[in-house]
Amino acid sequence: MFKIATCVNGTALIRPGEKGSATEIAILKYMDKVGVKYEEYRSKFDAKMKFPFSSARKRMSVIVNY
Repeated sequence: MFKIATCVNGTALIRPGEKGSATEIAILKYMDKVGVKYEEYRSKFDAKMKFPFSSARKRMSVIVNY
C-alpha cells in the first residue's frame, strides 16, 4: 500500500526530466533507487479523485481505485 500511495499521490515526474516539487521528486527518486517504477503504479492504479495540498488541512489526498 505504501508503494501505491507514494507513486500515485502526486504529479511530479523524474522521466524524461524532473518536474514538480522538490519533495515529490526526491520521493520518486528514492522509489526508483529501490527498484520501484512509479510509472507502472500510476498506470495500474487510477486516481479517481485528487485533493490538492491545503494549508488549512495540512495534507493532500488521492482516492485510488485499488
